[in-house]
Amino acid sequence: MDEKFFAHPLEKRMAVMLDRKGIGYRYRVPVHVIRDGEERETEIDFILFSPIYVRGYGLVKYIEMKNKMSKSARQQQVLLKDNGYVTLIVTAKLMEVFEKNGFLERRKVPTPVAD
Repeated sequence: MDEKFFAHPLEKRMAVMLDRKGIGYRYRVPVHVIRDGEERETEIDFILFSPIYVRGYGLVKYIEMKNKMSKSARQQQVLLKDNGYVTLIVTAKLMEVFEKNGFLERRKVPTPVAD
């Protein structure tokens, strides 16, 4: 894994953790959102190919990495949620907890029902 590929060391740590668990993802995915009536582009740090159950947070498909929780991080989370992207913000402290104790709940992801 090329360290220069990641915008921040915290993002690399998440990628390593996901890779070790065999969880597929796309990194730094641009998405279009509506803010103040205008379409804008932002990005989501990790979009998982399949949702996973994260210990203490439930089913997660979108992950944002932040050094610490801030007003701007919360605002971005609300903007993404308002546009259909419910994100889990993983801070440096939360990442340490996940690395020490694991992050996956032992549940099966629901199987989509065929139409």
